[in-house]
Amino acid sequence: MKTFILALVMTLFSNAGTFKEAEKLSREKRYKEAIEIYRELAQKDHAKALSRLGHMYYFGQGVKKDCKKAEEFYIRSAQKGYADAYFSLGSAYHSGGCFKKDYKKALYYYEKAIQKGVSIAQENLAAMYRRGQGVPKDIDKAIQLYEALVEKGDDSAKYAAYQLGNIYLFRDTSKAIRYFHISMEKGYPDAQYRLADLYKRGIGVPKDIHKAIGLYEELVKKGGRNARKAAYLLGEIYQFGARREYRNFIPKDDKKAIAYYKKALSFGRYPRASQALGLAYTLGWGVKKNSQKAVRYYQDAAKGGLPEAYYNLGNAYYFGQGVKKDKRKGCRYWKKAYKKGKEMHFAKGMYNKYCR
Repeated sequence: MKTFILALVMTLFSNAGTFKEAEKLSREKRYKEAIEIYRELAQKDHAKALSRLGHMYYFGQGVKKDCKKAEEFYIRSAQKGYADAYFSLGSAYHSGGCFKKDYKKALYYYEKAIQKGVSIAQENLAAMYRRGQGVPKDIDKAIQLYEALVEKGDDSAKYAAYQLGNIYLFRDTSKAIRYFHISMEKGYPDAQYRLADLYKRGIGVPKDIHKAIGLYEELVKKGGRNARKAAYLLGEIYQFGARREYRNFIPKDDKKAIAYYKKALSFGRYPRASQALGLAYTLGWGVKKNSQKAVRYYQDAAKGGLPEAYYNLGNAYYFGQGVKKDKRKGCRYWKKAYKKGKEMHFAKGMYNKYCR
């Protein structure tokens, strides 16, 4: 009897180690090696391995993508009561694409995952109630689910608090501000960006441009997906510091504006920052005039489909400013500008005047 128990314990430890080994191989993107171990464990109905096989077939890691097999492995894992499999099924049925979209099944599996303590499943369920996906739209129910996550205080709390801020923005601005602060303090950059915008515009809080600038500057220092927008807006604030909105608060500072526009581009393409720099080099705002540099920035902005950039390129090519004169090309850009932008009447005016 003791020998049997010892053998059983050794087998369990062996399987656990083998699963860890497969996880290590997956992290190293050695998927083909990992999948062989997962398959061996799946033959023994190892719940975690079954779920991992579902992932690998779902994403095509080490195997050809196969949504049917992914679904089969997730379901087998879920039948063993594995929380991650419940969530994966809920998410797959919710989003569609690989699986056929099925909100009822998504709801069922999210609720199963929530019973196992999976917070992200509760986030997604709240979103279903907020949007009315597979259930009658129920904002109060969504609030209840999000508030429970905030109270729980795990990693999902920052996202839940952010969504509560968005909901209360149209109901109770003081609550919205409180939830945005909670989300920001938990490290959610979207909440910090939203707060900066609210302080900038004076919505729900007294207008405080210095507070907004401080929040934008922190986002720029941190980097990440909001850094480009924050840097661009800082450039805009300093470029238009003399506008009535900021008068007696922020002095106009073209050099700072240029620095922030360039900082925005250091995080990746941002057409409006490129357009602003193009204008700066065209007009000599904070930099020495340079038509060639201006054209390069306009070309970059045009890649993002910005109508203003098309208009400026039209001017550059038609009149030979920073590029070899090409009237036909100039006309094409003016036409593109007014076709793309509903308010580009001046582009249409230039086209009618010079190109007809």
